[in-house]
Amino acid sequence: MKDAMVKKLKDQLFVARSYYPSIAKLPAQDKLSRELKQNIQELEHMLSESSTDADLPPQSGFW
Repeated sequence: MKDAMVKKLKDQLFVARSYYPSIAKLPAQDKLSRELKQNIQELEHMLSESSTDADLPPQSGFW
């Protein structure tokens, strides 16, 4: 598949978005919440420019 990694990353983004509101409410998890939000934003940006695995930036650190 030419888009297997893109699909996997989109699935991970879906999961991260679903957990974020719950984590953001926990004061003890402030650092995790900030990091998760930043990673979500970076992944959204990367996936907005990618439709196949070849479009993904090399060594982007998400896999």
